[in-house]
Amino acid sequence: MDYCQGRSFVEASGAVTALSALLLASSVALLFSSVNASTAFSAEENDEIDEEANADYRPDRTLTKEEVEKIRKLSQTLLTKTIASDDSNVRNRWQGRRCVAATRLGSTHHRDALPALITTLKDSTNPEDVHVYCVTALKGIYDKRVVDALLDVCVDEHGNVEAHAQSVLNYIFSRNFLSSDSWTKERRKQEVQKWRDWWNANRDKMELDRARLGDREWLQPRKVPKGKAAKEEQPS
Repeated sequence: MDYCQGRSFVEASGAVTALSALLLASSVALLFSSVNASTAFSAEENDEIDEEANADYRPDRTLTKEEVEKIRKLSQTLLTKTIASDDSNVRNRWQGRRCVAATRLGSTHHRDALPALITTLKDSTNPEDVHVYCVTALKGIYDKRVVDALLDVCVDEHGNVEAHAQSVLNYIFSRNFLSSDSWTKERRKQEVQKWRDWWNANRDKMELDRARLGDREWLQPRKVPKGKAAKEEQPS
C-alpha cells in the first residue's frame, strides 16, 4: 500500500469511527429520553410520592407501642435535671445523656416529643448545652408550637441558644430571620416582637410540613383562590 492509499484508508477509518460515535451518542440520548418519558409523573402522582416520602415525618402520625415507650423514656431522661451523686463526673455525664435524649426526641419527628423539649427549654435553670440541644431537636418536628418556642428563646441570656434558635427559624422561614447579630438586647427584643406579631396574625394561614420547609414559597398557603396567589406579607 503506497502513501496515498494508506492516507485514504486512515481517513476513511476515522470517518467510520466518528460516524459510529455519533450513532452511539444518538442511541444513548434516545434511550434516556425514553426513560425520562416513561418515568414522568403527573402533579397528582408527585403529590402522592411526596406524601409517602414524608409519612414518617408527620407529627400527627399514629405511633407504635414501641415508639410511644421510646418517647416516654427519652422524655423522662430529659426532664430529670440531675441525679444524686457526689461525683461531679457522674453528674456531668448525666447532662450529656440529657443532650442525647433531646436529639433522639427530635429524630422521632412526632409532636408527642414536644412537651419535654419545650418544658426543658423554658426552664432557665437548665445548662446552656441542654438548651442548645433542645433547640436543635425542634428543627425535626413540624409543628407550629416549634415556632412559638423558638421565638421565646430568640432573646436569651445565652448567646449560643439565641444563635441556634435564629438558625432554625431562618430554615423554617427561608430567609434571614434577624438581619444583624450586633444589636443590643433591647433592639433584638423589638425585632423579635415584630416577628411574633406577624406569626400570631398569620399562623392559621400557614401549613408547616417537611415538604415545604426550606422552600421559599413556604409562606404562600397551599390553597390559594385563583387570581389571588400573593404571599403573606412579612415584617420588614
